[in-house]
Amino acid sequence: MKISVYGAGIFGLASAVALARRGQSVTLYDPNPLPHDRAASYDISKAIRGSYGTKTPLYAPLVLEARAEWRHLERRSGRTILHEIGGLHLALRDDESAFELTSERELRRLAWPVEVWDRGRCAEAMPGFAMSEICLGVFDRYAGWLDALQALYALSEEATQLGVRLEVGKPPPPWEGAADAVVMAIGAWFSTEPGPWSQSIRTSEQHEGFFATDSSTEDLGRSWPFWSLDLDDAGYYGFPTHPGGILKVACHRPGPVADPRGSRAPSAAASATLRAFLRRHIHTAAHLEDQGRTCLYTLTPDHDWIIDEHPGHPGVFVAGGGSGHAFKFGPTLGRLLAERLLDGIQRPQFALSRLNPR
Repeated sequence: MKISVYGAGIFGLASAVALARRGQSVTLYDPNPLPHDRAASYDISKAIRGSYGTKTPLYAPLVLEARAEWRHLERRSGRTILHEIGGLHLALRDDESAFELTSERELRRLAWPVEVWDRGRCAEAMPGFAMSEICLGVFDRYAGWLDALQALYALSEEATQLGVRLEVGKPPPPWEGAADAVVMAIGAWFSTEPGPWSQSIRTSEQHEGFFATDSSTEDLGRSWPFWSLDLDDAGYYGFPTHPGGILKVACHRPGPVADPRGSRAPSAAASATLRAFLRRHIHTAAHLEDQGRTCLYTLTPDHDWIIDEHPGHPGVFVAGGGSGHAFKFGPTLGRLLAERLLDGIQRPQFALSRLNPR
């Protein structure tokens, strides 16, 4: 079967690899070079974690699968992708119904290596992070971060080795009639295309702060795990200081609607919000210059993905709606898409029909 994949972000690349691995003739199109800094997949680090609150039973097993597949890809490519340093989800309250402790209970049922830490233990793990407001932390031993660029390079190399034809950096042909089957994996650009998702998907701006450390902060964060903290106004997360000397701290909250064709420069308001967080919890970094950018989230109403056939166009399949948490699943996203396209396996939680129930 000849299959055209449109979009070379994590959904598109992983789909192309999975389809080619199953013997299909695949062409991957993207108008931009690969990787490209306007894509949501482009980054210095992406989190990998098992904690998903009440949705942990759905997503944690997929994380385990992806974790194993990233390791296999590392061995085949010779690239370092997965940094399994642990993840610490900080909590302001000892609330059994909160995201952190709900995730912890569900992970224990899956025999996942997870622990509840008191404030003192959290402070030992994250020197330089103010813990006076923190009640506890849930530590996930399988969590950490993915080197996003190394992952994209490894997947693109694997695609080429499997015979995928890469048509990137130039305008793609129209998708109608392009092949026996078409995969639309166009990320934030779904908001510019009409379809059954039009009234449901929202492209949102989220700010990622990249703080270049200086002589006074060169050791700050080097030993930290991946971490997250939900405050009343927003969620925040961050990573150990990158080998390049960048401390990444990001904000996750309902952001303004974004046009994917617009600038990726951060807004002054978003940067000021992040700066206020630093003054509150990482005050020694509050003076550092924010060299960050706007990241686009392609949000579905329930924050679950779309992996399904287009109801109005047989043979056209949709892979997207990453909702800010898809990258970690990389190879698993490709498997799910290949099973939907080649085997007809439909998973209701990722079906397009759930977005517009009748």
